[in-house]
Amino acid sequence: MSPYYPAAVANEFLDRSSKSGLLLTPMQLLKLVYISHGWTLAVTGKPLIREPVQAWKFGPVIPSLFHEFKVFGGNPIQRLAHYAELADCDETGESELVVSAPFLPKSDENSIKLIDWVWKVYGSKEGWELSRMTHEKGTPWSKAVDEMKAKHGDWVSGVTIPDDSIRNHYVEIWKTKYAG
Repeated sequence: MSPYYPAAVANEFLDRSSKSGLLLTPMQLLKLVYISHGWTLAVTGKPLIREPVQAWKFGPVIPSLFHEFKVFGGNPIQRLAHYAELADCDETGESELVVSAPFLPKSDENSIKLIDWVWKVYGSKEGWELSRMTHEKGTPWSKAVDEMKAKHGDWVSGVTIPDDSIRNHYVEIWKTKYAG
């Protein structure tokens, strides 16, 4: 398993959302992708997404997903996430912009099972509930914000939340809530 484009993970949740009739807002989707990334780090030690999570004023954010879905505001998302990349289209070496709506490969059964579990546990929660969970004192977001304010004296947007911090947080959740 290699890290995936955040759009692929988002589309897994949007697919589950569509099938269940529980439409997702951008806030819910961002938090679900973040939580999946955290649980993947805790379980495998490896990242689920290939984009750093940033500490923004309103919580942990994956910038590409935020920008893709901000047009929906607090309303349900009405389409899949897209990813654009340049691909060689012929022997001349000229490139073509290819836009796709990616999903995780079916062969990555472990990541798909983890996303299914995250959907089962967190999928029905409102955006404000998920946001509250990711803003609690001691979370990777709050630690990144505290460090940022200590270093800069004020808010600085776009500070990366280290994967080690996210991993440690979800390992602790496992120990306190799920491990017997």
